[in-house]
Amino acid sequence: MTIEILCNNRIECRVLHGKVRQVLSDLNLKADVVSCSVNQASAQSIAGITGLVLDGFCIPTRQHISIEDLKAVIERQTNH
Repeated sequence: MTIEILCNNRIECRVLHGKVRQVLSDLNLKADVVSCSVNQASAQSIAGITGLVLDGFCIPTRQHISIEDLKAVIERQTNH
């Protein structure tokens, strides 16, 4: 599995990256995790999305998504 993190700045990327790693550990899943920082102009052109791309499928998330909500998103996507 490959997970790309879309975010607007480095701090946001690091926080979301840490949450993704925690969820992967909790679910005993392995994945390549890549952060893709999007500059502000580009972010506005894609509606300021903070999100994940799981194996090519884009999943918008809130900037401050909880570990529990993130776990539900990843579980739902991996059970497809």
